[in-house]
Amino acid sequence: MIIDCLNAASKQLVYVAPVANWKPTMMRVSLRRPDVQVKPDSNLRPVYAFDFGSYFDDNQSPIDWIPIWGSEYSEDLGSSVYKNLPTGFALTKMAQYVTKSLVYTVELAFSPLIPEATAITTPYVGGDTPPYAPSPVSWSAEYAIYTATVLPAYALYSVSSVPDSLETFRLGPLLPSKIGFSCDEGNSVQVRIGLQGVRYRQNSQELPVLAPEQYEDVYRSANFLDCYCNIGSNRVSSIFSAIDARIVSMSLDINQEYEFVFPAQNKDTAASSDNVGARYAGLNSREVSGKIQILAKDPRMDPMKNPELTMYFGGPFYFKMRNIRWQNPTMDIKIDQGYIHTYKFIALADRTAHIKSTYDLSSCSSEFVLGE
Repeated sequence: MIIDCLNAASKQLVYVAPVANWKPTMMRVSLRRPDVQVKPDSNLRPVYAFDFGSYFDDNQSPIDWIPIWGSEYSEDLGSSVYKNLPTGFALTKMAQYVTKSLVYTVELAFSPLIPEATAITTPYVGGDTPPYAPSPVSWSAEYAIYTATVLPAYALYSVSSVPDSLETFRLGPLLPSKIGFSCDEGNSVQVRIGLQGVRYRQNSQELPVLAPEQYEDVYRSANFLDCYCNIGSNRVSSIFSAIDARIVSMSLDINQEYEFVFPAQNKDTAASSDNVGARYAGLNSREVSGKIQILAKDPRMDPMKNPELTMYFGGPFYFKMRNIRWQNPTMDIKIDQGYIHTYKFIALADRTAHIKSTYDLSSCSSEFVLGE
């Protein structure tokens, strides 16, 4: 088994925080006129709609920053706000200001942390209590990202410890556009999250500082043997006792598409100012999909039929789904290994799911089982 101990020198300290009192507006709404509520019998579909306007206020309650060690971090303040306009001359003499490009994006990658000397012997089945001790400080950050995974369009703040990022306070609120979990034999679990949003909120707080010795040689990255997968009520172990088939990788992806609505902008200052961006946002679509790869001696592929699936990727990242649709499997031949069977799936919300007035882990509509 490969143990990837945390090396803080090779990782970037990143901070995330849930947006306090974040709650979407549940209504039937036209994103062209997000301030106008229409009659329930309208042909317009119900959406999660968001008003960023209240986050213009800098005098809000302090942000509860939570540190996490990231392996990758990038941010884009709007790198395509101008585009060329074609003219009759070969050289471009005019440019168009593209307001919809004023979307602040952040991408972050990390691995859940587990105490180095700990193996998870009792299966974790969800909840905000870590299944091991001592729990890393980053557990709270991981749990905030878990919440942003299972709740549609759950907003976060994010900032890195890079000095430029601290000085300009580019924080959010940010909505997850993509979240991916993956693990395979011999490697650490990888969690990747992409965020999109605005830069309204300012910050004057000092961020908590973690000394490297608090983490190095104390925690390790979650790996393949910390994960598990259940199909129905049956555990699919990473190594079967019969050694004739085993899971060699699994992944889960959540993709969310938003429509941002922008007020009028002053093109001379908007591209560089922090207090710019969309005033409203609406969640257009959300898709949950994944795949499981099984190494087997047998070339035969039996289609999966069980609609229940549970996947665990270490840390708080426990996902139970009861409405799975399995795609037809595919098969690849590895001459020196065997047959790789790939089973892809999509996860659906319950047939009775609808946009509710509640927005928390106990009762919100989701593709994942909540509140158990």
